[in-house]
Amino acid sequence: MKEFNVMEFDFNSKKVIKRDVLPYFRMMWKDKKWDSFGKSKVKTKEEFKGWVLQVSAHQFWARCEYEFVVGPWPFGSYKYKERMKELGACTEENYLDICNAALMEMEKIDIHDQIKMNIDIITDILYSEFFKI
Repeated sequence: MKEFNVMEFDFNSKKVIKRDVLPYFRMMWKDKKWDSFGKSKVKTKEEFKGWVLQVSAHQFWARCEYEFVVGPWPFGSYKYKERMKELGACTEENYLDICNAALMEMEKIDIHDQIKMNIDIITDILYSEFFKI
């Protein structure tokens, strides 16, 4: 069976790992109790793409265990350094400001974002598998 790997941050190991997302979609497609996503109404490839996106959002969107931040390397632009000078030493009062300064050049991504970026590929893989095309 084919795989489609995305990046996931493993909070236990504190490392970025690869995660094959296709087994989740296969399980949801086979599971009769999950027809609330409209599987029985899927007739076209475009409708199937909508089903994949809906199932993906349900599982992987806006859930902390599937989110992490990415940023530039090397880290620490001029703007960031200037902001840190303004804030000074870390105290209880400015701790959140310092955290926000560190995050200002980063972007949160999650597994659902990665699926959306590759939706046509994932749809093709699963559609040919589920509909034997």
